Amino acid sequence: METLQGYWIQLALPAVLGGEKVSVSQSAMGGFWASSDSFAERPATEINRELPEAATYVEGDPLRVWQAWLSADQLPDGQPFLFGVSYEEAIYGDANGGLSFTFYKAEPRWGKYEVEVDDRYRGLCSSAIVELTVPTP
Repeated sequence: METLQGYWIQLALPAVLGGEKVSVSQSAMGGFWASSDSFAERPATEINRELPEAATYVEGDPLRVWQAWLSADQLPDGQPFLFGVSYEEAIYGDANGGLSFTFYKAEPRWGKYEVEVDDRYRGLCSSAIVELTVPTP
């Protein structure tokens, strides 16, 4: 079986955000809402030409997980991984409006799989954004 070359992006959001809008970097545009428990496991990288259908969440699911494939040709060798997430002021903000966070990893091919927020790179993720509506049960 052929193995895909690239990275899965998984963004876990708390269920209390159901019905709210969150903006993410365009690199995650072609994704889908995965089951809550998918966040605890690494997605498979075997070739599957179709994305799974969106998960149906039920009351009690703690997370909403947006999952998207970022192929290796979209992130060439030597290019860092930058991923932005922005919240509207009504959801998560301060006196300056809605907050945004930038996830940064200098070399995506090495080290741990998790990528954390790095405030040093806030605002450097200049890709277009895609608005997602967090699903409700």
